[in-house]
Amino acid sequence: MSSTNQFSGLKEYAAFLLKHHLSDAAHENYTIAKEVKFSLLNLMAHMQPVEIQTYFERIIEEFILQLLDDSILKVTEETFDKLRSDQLAGFSKKDVKGSDIISAYSARKLMLIRLLPLYTQDMKLVISLIQEIELLHKEIQEKALDVYVEIQKEFSDSIQQKLQDQQTALEDANEKLQATNEELQVSNEELHHAQHEHKKLNRSLQSKSTMLESAIEALRNLNNELESRVSERTEKLSESEKQMRLVTDALPVLITYVDKDEKYRFNNKTYETWFGKPRSEVYGKYLWEVMGKEAYEYVKFNVKRALAGEKINLETELVYKGAGRKFTSINYIPHVVEGEVEGYYCLISDISEQKNIQSALEHANSEITSLLARERVALAEAEAQRKRLYNIFMKAPSILCIMQGPRFTFELANPFFLDAVQIEGPIEGKNLHDVLPNLGKEVVAALKKVITNRRTFIGTEFPITSDWNKNGIPYTRYINLICEPLVEANDQVEGIIVFGYEVSDHVKAKEELKKLNNQLLLKNEELEKTNKDLDNFIYTASHDLKSPIVNLEGLISLMQKNLDRTAGSNEKKVMAMIDKSVLKLKQTISDLAEIIKVQKNLEDDPEVVSFLEVLDNVMQDIPKNLEDEESLIHVDFKVPYVNYTKNNLRSILHNLLTNAIKYKSPERRPEVHIKTYLEDGKIVLSVEDNGLGISKKHLPKMFTMFKRLHTHVEGTGIGLYLIKRIVENNKGKILLESDVEKGSTFKIYF
Repeated sequence: MSSTNQFSGLKEYAAFLLKHHLSDAAHENYTIAKEVKFSLLNLMAHMQPVEIQTYFERIIEEFILQLLDDSILKVTEETFDKLRSDQLAGFSKKDVKGSDIISAYSARKLMLIRLLPLYTQDMKLVISLIQEIELLHKEIQEKALDVYVEIQKEFSDSIQQKLQDQQTALEDANEKLQATNEELQVSNEELHHAQHEHKKLNRSLQSKSTMLESAIEALRNLNNELESRVSERTEKLSESEKQMRLVTDALPVLITYVDKDEKYRFNNKTYETWFGKPRSEVYGKYLWEVMGKEAYEYVKFNVKRALAGEKINLETELVYKGAGRKFTSINYIPHVVEGEVEGYYCLISDISEQKNIQSALEHANSEITSLLARERVALAEAEAQRKRLYNIFMKAPSILCIMQGPRFTFELANPFFLDAVQIEGPIEGKNLHDVLPNLGKEVVAALKKVITNRRTFIGTEFPITSDWNKNGIPYTRYINLICEPLVEANDQVEGIIVFGYEVSDHVKAKEELKKLNNQLLLKNEELEKTNKDLDNFIYTASHDLKSPIVNLEGLISLMQKNLDRTAGSNEKKVMAMIDKSVLKLKQTISDLAEIIKVQKNLEDDPEVVSFLEVLDNVMQDIPKNLEDEESLIHVDFKVPYVNYTKNNLRSILHNLLTNAIKYKSPERRPEVHIKTYLEDGKIVLSVEDNGLGISKKHLPKMFTMFKRLHTHVEGTGIGLYLIKRIVENNKGKILLESDVEKGSTFKIYF
């Protein structure tokens, strides 16, 4: 048996019952005994109810004390040993049935389970205690069955021994009768040989004959008595076996006996229920024939262990042929005769429902525990939130009050509200009319309307003039008010929440903003006029300077023709510098005209534009000396269209493409990758080259007007400035990533 140390929880529970509910436990035990019709109650028929209660209190007290001092299993074994040796006071083992033994301890088990609600409501603890109670009951039940089987076997052996003794006595009597017959034969022979003693011995012979007849009659009577006793004993043995069969059939467990050849020799009624076939069909068949191969393959190892003399207890889930899948508790008890294992007894209990209940209880307990934990967290959070809200409400520089009921009784009012209404001291519990008797009727009507219509009232920029600083100098503050209906859990409006916040600074800021907007409007008008003047100046300058520049170019060209024959090297050098300066001036004037052109394009309406179409148009304007680079341009427009001004998109692509080709590296074959894609919902145009690249320190200056880092090619440095102006004026952005001698990547976000 197991150590009682594993029943620690059960011992605490038992100590609780002993201290607080011993009478309840005794009464419950007696009630259960009556419910199961415990036959030993017949011995108490002569006792009064008080005596019965006292008796059960005594045995329950002994039972609990044995459990507490760890002697329960030992005392149980000693009790069973006394019963086995017929030394148990007040009971004869021949009158005790196996069902009585089991019922007695089952009643105690059931009593312990029924009284659990008096001890705890914790489902997890209840499940643990039920498991310990079941484990204790299981061990006691196993011992009880062992004892009952041994007693029945002892009775059977005793009857067989008595029958054998009677048979021996009968054989002795027969031997005596045969000896008497032999003596009679000798006497007859002597009679034949001694005729002369015939008369003398006649009386003696008659006497012996009478004695012989008496002996024969006595022997016949003895034989009849022996036959009667044998019949009686056989009938009693049959009745004992019948009682044993009734007991085993009444038990809600499967009981079977299997011999050493693994053949069924005994099955109780539960076996028929499980497998749906009569016991007569199972008797003498092999295990695998009845159980099915799947179940047998699982249990055959334990069968071998049991037939080797090992006692086994286990719980498992198996699929039984004809019985389906069951979760069972199995006990193998070897049957040992004179040191040899003749077979084994097998007790199988269906604990599927118990396991399901246990699983359900564990799940329910887990759910309840989780729910309670969440509830505790929620309550703690709610309380913390309530405190935070209260602190916020009381410290917030805003009007806040809560009023309940039709008379608007104040439930909460923060200090700012008290200042606003010029009232000192707490007003909780007072009515609105008592606190503010001069409040306008229209305000009260508006509050009632909030409750009646269940709609929020919002008032903006209410002016409140008061001596706010208590210095005799009143001034006006502006408040926004929000009146919200307070809806309770029953969906009824039970009150109103008034929330207000000061917007004095906002009102003043609006006034200041209005003034600033007026000033800004004047400034904008001035700037627009200035910009128009500048645009007109640039346009006029670029247009009016074209003619003098053309004339200057002609004069310089004529001068060069006249000086070609007479000019020295210095003169020619000076003329080349003059020519270069004129060309640069001409390009600058052209770029200024381009700025005006871009400004006019910004005013155009956007349209759906094809990237590929605009790129094809740009490719037609590539200078002749760059035509050989066209095959090095790679295009991947994942987003084919954009809503944009076509001329602006053309300017962007033209400048980025020509720059990528002009600033190529002499060290490698130039390549340009132009692609579009989506990034965070934005269309992105990327132009990537493998040209000269730009140093990191120069990147911030790349979009400055007239800024140039490479002077070995023609240009004025206005292209990137124009692109940046176009992109940013259309609410986009441009990014530049570059490394020296690796190349540059421009990304336009539309």
